[in-house]
Amino acid sequence: MPDQKIADRFKLLDNERSGLMDKKRECAEYVQPKLLPPNGWDETTELDTPLSSVPATGSKSLAAKIANAVLPTNGSAIGTPEVAIPADAQPLERELIVNSVLAFDNGIMSMLQSSNFRSELHDVTLDLVVIGDSLLELLENGRYRKHRLDNYVVVRREDGKVHELILRVWVDPET
Repeated sequence: MPDQKIADRFKLLDNERSGLMDKKRECAEYVQPKLLPPNGWDETTELDTPLSSVPATGSKSLAAKIANAVLPTNGSAIGTPEVAIPADAQPLERELIVNSVLAFDNGIMSMLQSSNFRSELHDVTLDLVVIGDSLLELLENGRYRKHRLDNYVVVRREDGKVHELILRVWVDPET
C-alpha cells in the first residue's frame, strides 16, 4: 500500500528531527504556542498563554515590517524590472518592450494584491522569525496556503535543493 509507505516515511523523517522540533516548539511556546503546538495537540486542547506579550508583539511587528518590505501595501512593484533590449532595436521597439515588461509586472502585482498572498506572507514571515521554518503552497486556484512545520518534512540535497517533500494534510473522507 503506497499510502502506508508514505506515512511510514513521514514518521521516520519526523522522528529524525524530534530534537530540533522540541527546540522550535519551545521558541513558539514563549511567543505564540499555536505556531507550533506540542505533540498530541488538537483544536479542542487549550494551549498555555505565554507569561509576557512582549515577545509576541515584537515578533508580529517584525514579521509585518518584513512582509511589507517584500510586498508593499501601496501596490508599487517589489523591484524595478531590468530589461535587456537588443542594441539594434528601434526606439518604438524599445518602448514596446519596456511597456510590455512593466504591464506584466503590474499584472503580477495586482494578482498578488487581490489574492490572499499578503496574509499568508505575514504568517510565513512570522513562522520564519519565531521558529525559522515555513512552507507556502500555491494552490491551483491561485490562492496560497501556509503549512505548519509539524505537517511536512523536507529532505534536501547537499546543494540545498529539495530532494523529497512529504506534506500531511487533512482530507475529508466524504469528498
